[in-house]
Amino acid sequence: MNGAETKLVIFDLGGVVFRHSFDLAVGYWAAKANAEPAVVKARFHRGEAYALHEVGAIGIDEYRRRTCDELGIALSLDEFVAGWNAIFLDEIAGAQRVVEAIGARYRVAALSNTNPTHCAVMERKYGGVIGAFHRVFYSHEIHARKPDAGSYQRVMDEFGVASAQTVFLDDLAENVAGAQALGIRTVHVTSFEAMVEGLTALDLISSLHGHRSVPAGDHA
Repeated sequence: MNGAETKLVIFDLGGVVFRHSFDLAVGYWAAKANAEPAVVKARFHRGEAYALHEVGAIGIDEYRRRTCDELGIALSLDEFVAGWNAIFLDEIAGAQRVVEAIGARYRVAALSNTNPTHCAVMERKYGGVIGAFHRVFYSHEIHARKPDAGSYQRVMDEFGVASAQTVFLDDLAENVAGAQALGIRTVHVTSFEAMVEGLTALDLISSLHGHRSVPAGDHA
């Protein structure tokens, strides 16, 4: 397989085009609840309530209630949301340029496990890079989340392409494995350099006529 056979490239968002840290949410919640941060952090996990929230099965207030019960703290909805939205950091320098370069030659989409509250913040904070995608698929809107096969399939069906014509990028190994199980070629994004090297190896950057390749390390 090479770039000439590719029709669709799917990017994850968090950890691929921008940085985020759930430790920031946990730290905020602990401070508001006068709780020990290490204890709250140890109790926080992305379990059933988290997954249900990401596929739109429960709203933010129900997720707040269930999460606070798990953490052993009490927070108002406003306090919970403020902490929940504290996770977002900087956009990864060079990421938008990569998306735009890929999008000039191939169909390019984003597939993100997220929720309505985070979605609103992401679109304000990272509007430039998010706007560079031809389509963006949020788990709470399509009611499926990675690494479930249905999430990738929904995107491919939308564009009318087969798995062999698709490339998927994600920072989480389990999401990469989920795509590979469908026969999708993948890039495990452990750094900006790894993303560029993976796309270059698949001929998705070097084959873009009229666009300068993005060399590894060119992200200052």
